[in-house]
Parts: sequence; structure tokens; C-alpha cells
Amino acid sequence: MTKQRLATKRRHMNIIPEPFDREQYDKALVEALTKTDATSVYFDTSALVWLYRVRQQARAEFVAFLDTDPLRERSHIPIWALHELNKHRKSNQVLFPLVAEYLRLTNAIKSIKHNAQLFVDDKFAGGTQWKNETAFITALESASDALMKVVKPLNQGGEVAQIDNELAPFIERHALNQKMPALAALRDEFVARCEGRFPPGFEDMSKGGKTGEATDFSGANRFGDYVFWRSIVDHAREDDAIRTVVIISHDAKRDWVHKPQKYVGYGSKPLNNDKKEDEFNCPHPMLSFEIKVEAGVERLFIVSIMRLVQAFSLQEQGAGFKELARAIQIEAGEAKASDASGAGGQDALDASEGETDAAHAAEEADVDGAKAAEAEAEVIAEAGPDAGGEPVAAEDEAVPHEVVGGDDDEGADNGPAAVVPVEVAGDLAQRLVALGGAALADGGYLGDPDANPEADQAITDLKTHNWYAQNPAVQKLDLLIADPATSDTQRFILGRNLYQSACGNAWRATQYLSELAGKAHGAQADNVAILFAGALFEAYYGPTGQLRTHLKDQMLDTLLDLADNPLFEDVRDWMAECLGGAAAHFIVYPGGARQEALFDLAFDDDGRASEIRVADTVVSEPFGNDDDDFLLQLSGNMTADRLVKILAGHFDLPVARVEIAPNFEDARNFAGLKLKPWTTNGDLTFAPP
Repeated sequence: MTKQRLATKRRHMNIIPEPFDREQYDKALVEALTKTDATSVYFDTSALVWLYRVRQQARAEFVAFLDTDPLRERSHIPIWALHELNKHRKSNQVLFPLVAEYLRLTNAIKSIKHNAQLFVDDKFAGGTQWKNETAFITALESASDALMKVVKPLNQGGEVAQIDNELAPFIERHALNQKMPALAALRDEFVARCEGRFPPGFEDMSKGGKTGEATDFSGANRFGDYVFWRSIVDHAREDDAIRTVVIISHDAKRDWVHKPQKYVGYGSKPLNNDKKEDEFNCPHPMLSFEIKVEAGVERLFIVSIMRLVQAFSLQEQGAGFKELARAIQIEAGEAKASDASGAGGQDALDASEGETDAAHAAEEADVDGAKAAEAEAEVIAEAGPDAGGEPVAAEDEAVPHEVVGGDDDEGADNGPAAVVPVEVAGDLAQRLVALGGAALADGGYLGDPDANPEADQAITDLKTHNWYAQNPAVQKLDLLIADPATSDTQRFILGRNLYQSACGNAWRATQYLSELAGKAHGAQADNVAILFAGALFEAYYGPTGQLRTHLKDQMLDTLLDLADNPLFEDVRDWMAECLGGAAAHFIVYPGGARQEALFDLAFDDDGRASEIRVADTVVSEPFGNDDDDFLLQLSGNMTADRLVKILAGHFDLPVARVEIAPNFEDARNFAGLKLKPWTTNGDLTFAPP
């Protein structure tokens, strides 16, 4: 049955259920972008413009993601998006909001200095620390000059040519080769659809032209969204392989997306979808219906870059998005602050009647920085589906918390419990041994009424799926772990939830972990070590205190580097004791004799891979086409880098700790092999070197 016949057979309207299942939506999105070649991705102008505004490392992460299989050949920029992008590239003020901010700041400082000279006299200055007019004006000049010296590079940092060098190859590679759309016909269709409020674009029907007259539509770009949409529908209809469409756009108006009244989060009860910082949207149902009927597309997703990163983080596949996640959280946090101050997310570029063409262009594409962040302020990250436990305290009404508990997808309840040593020397070691079941099996932790209530509140915040609850909690950790009222159990559980927040790409959590060794000095060294012990334990053990079937390994490289540090020697030895006999299942583990995973490769006379082993343990076997698991099969023409990543992922190892011998430059054929199944409690074990 062809795709067109399938579409004809299934002409039914999709009804959005209430409450909406956000976890299943995210799971389907991630699978569509990682596990199938039947997905086609399309970029809106707003998403492309946003990439110009973020730091280089964040851009590089996103480009790398889309330039890997299966997305490399399935990501497209329709002609209308390219047209609008070229318009915006003419104005630095659109691509780089800092340029406009710099101009406003410069003008504000000039105005303050001018008016201060008119207003300040010796009597006024006498009531300040400067005592007289001359000292006050001199101090003002000095302070303003110092400020302008710091911010001036920000005005020069946004160079279109410089960023073009990074993005132009990506844009050229993914530009969709389409005929010019029939604009006159599409304009007439758009007007007719708008009368029935049929998406997309009816929110733009009232846009005016350059003169501002009610009857002038010159340059208004009222039907640009519809042209963009028709380009996608037409392209999907022409390709029978396309079953899923993902539109990456920062346009969250109601003529593109539907906002459910309630949604179910990760392990949470139904939540009201009424808070800007946690708003969740899905495609407008009429758009899903139209593209299904006309192009045979079975699933439509409309997501911003922010929500895409959020979904991957929630599904524990966000390790490659750390810089993007940080940029998103910073931007959304600023948007919330702006909204609280009464700015309402509206950029000052288009606040006046005499706005520039550049500002007008920003309005057309809905790419205003604060506005986009406000619309996407959900961008929350999960700590992992196994954070465990119930709320320690009443939820903060200002932030919708989702606290999870029970079993997890990583099989936390399938492995052996930790083997805690009983005979140790040293104060820190004794404190670690003294940790009880509430710390090691923190899924049932409900708070400690005899300890620090602020620490319990921080634990609650870290357990949420909300970056904007987690990040402020991380900022309190230094004071909390030093507070004598905080118990070691609380410090340990704070460490566990610090790690799961970092695994969910909460940027202050990732930063705090990376700087942890610098905090382990002086009187707080042992307290910091207990926090680290909690983080390390969380990677290996689930909320019931039993070994995970697969590790929570998103930041395992950071943990192993910290465990190698002599400052944390007692924690490393304690963790090795906890693993006990289960350590035999790991190639690399804290306190183990082997800290690098060397995979020895063997090839036959034809150059095909014949065996992979670690020391005396063979980790591969021949692949048969009958009943074998294709997920374990290695592919032909595999590069060394690709093989290293596959081995690291299969055996829960950091890529930086994996080596292969012999290394090879040209791709080699591994199609005749599959990796043996591996879990932390399976049959495959490794003898120490």
C-alpha cells in the first residue's frame, strides 16, 4: 500500500487527549530523530536566527547532532526560511540582540551623565559618600568609563561573517532544492483559510505594511508561515519514505501549536499547563490532520531547539547538548526575570512606533530573544526516571514540581545491594560506613525532622524535572553542606540528586560537579567528599539501593576523574567495597586496577573484523542473520571513532577511557560481528589485569 493510499484510508481527525502524556510524546520524538530514517526535519527561520545568538560551542553541538546519521540526509531548510534568513542577516540588531542593548546602554549612560551635571550640586553630593559635586561627577565618569570598557567587546562580538563561516556550510548542506512557490495562489488560499481560522498563519492576518496604514500590506509577510507550511507538505508528499515530520521552530503562537490544559509529566500526577516556565505545547491538531491526509505523514512534531534539548535530556540522551542546555537555561531565566520586572518579554527594539526595518523583521519571524525564551520557558530537564522518593516538603507553588519514585528503566532493582564495609580507619571512612538505608536507598526518603529543613527543601528541588528549580538549589549547596545542622544522610542524598540533575543537563549542576575538587579543602573537605560519595553512588545504584542494570553514565567521565583525585581516595575505596563481587562485571570502575578500557581487535586475511576482546575476555561473537539481535550487530565500513563510541555506549564507559588496538585510519568492515550482551549483573565478566 502506497503512502498516498494509506493517507486516504486513514482520514480521521486526531483528538488531543487530556491530560496529555508528555513522557510518551518526548519518547516518540527522540526515537523519531535517532532510530529511523523515515523522519524528515525542517527548520523555521526563527530557529536558524537563534543559532546566530548563542555561543559557538552551543552552535557546534546542534550542527554536530544534525550532521550525524540518520539525520544528515533528512534535515532540510525550505526556501521560504532561507528567504527570511537572508533578510535578517542584513541587520546585526536582529541577529545579535547585544548590539541593540549596547546602543541603549550607551545612550542611557550619556543621558545620565548629561542630566547629572544639570542636577548634582555640592548640597546634593554632600549627602553621599563623595561629599561635593566635583567628586561625584568624577566618580560617575570613572564608573561609566569602566562599564563601557567591559561591555564594548560585546558590541563587536557579533559578526555575521564570523558566524557564517560556521553556519553557512550547514545551511548550504541542508537547503531544500525546491521550485519557487506560487505566491499569488498561496496568498489567496491564506486569506480564505484565515476566514475560518485554519492554521497556520491566521495570527498574522492583522499584520500591517511599512506605512502602518490599515490597507497597506507591503512587506507585511502575512502569509509567510503558510508558504513555509506548504513547502513542507509538498516535499513530504513527494517522498514516500517520509512517515514522520519534525518542524524545528520557535514560533509558539496558537496557529501552530495546541496547548493542553493538563499534562502528565515523568512519573507525576496531572499538572495544570498554566505556568510560563513550564508550559507544554504540541502541534495544532488540524496541521497533523492536513499533513496526514495530503502527504501520508503519520506523526507531526513541532518543537523549538529548547524543547528538543529538553526531550533528549528527559530521555537521558542529552549528553551531547550540555552547552546548548546551558544557553537555553540562561536565556529562559533572563526572560522570566524580564517578565517579572514588567517587560512582558517584549524586546525594546520593537517597542516604539518608529521601529526600524530590522526590528520589524524580528517581529515577522517571531525571533525576539526574550519572546522566544518566554514562549519556550518550559525547557526543563529531568534528573532521570529513577530519582526516587516522594516530595520531602510541600511543593513550591511557584514551580510545578514533578517528583519521581519507584522502579526505573535502568533496572535499579535487578542488581545486588551495595556491600558496605564495616571495618575502616579514618574519620571520613567511618562517616561513610555509618550511612544508613535512608541514604543508600533514598527512594523512600521523606525528610529528616531532626536535621536541616533547608537541605530537605533543596533535595526536593533537585528531584524535580525543572531546570529552574534545580539550578537555584545547586547555588545553595556550599552553604548547606557546610551547615552543622545538615546531616551526612542529607549531604549524601544532595550528592545523589546533584548528579541526577547534572545528567538532566541542569547547567549549574554540571558546573558544580566539574568544580567539586576545588571545594574539597580545609574544614569542609570531608563534607564535600560525602556529597561526592552520593553522586558516585547514584551513578551505580538506584533508589532501592540495588545495582543498576545499566549505569546512569551521562557524566560518568567526570565522576571517574574525581574518583582518581587523591582528595577523594576514601570515597573511591568505599565505592569499590560497595561494589564487592559485582565489580567483576565492569571493565573500569572506581578503585579498580584498570582505569582505561583497551579493546584488542583481530582481522582476518580479507581485512574483516573477526574478534574483539578485553584482555582475556572475548566481547564479540559471529553474527548470524536468523535469530540474532540486530541491535547488537556491528556495521560494515565503520570508522575508528564510531567503533569507540559504540563500545563506550555498550559497556557504559566514558569515550575518553576507551582505546582500540590496532587503531585504524580508513573504515573497516565489522559486519560479521556482534557484541555480546552486557549488563552489570550479566554473564560477561572481566578479570583484573
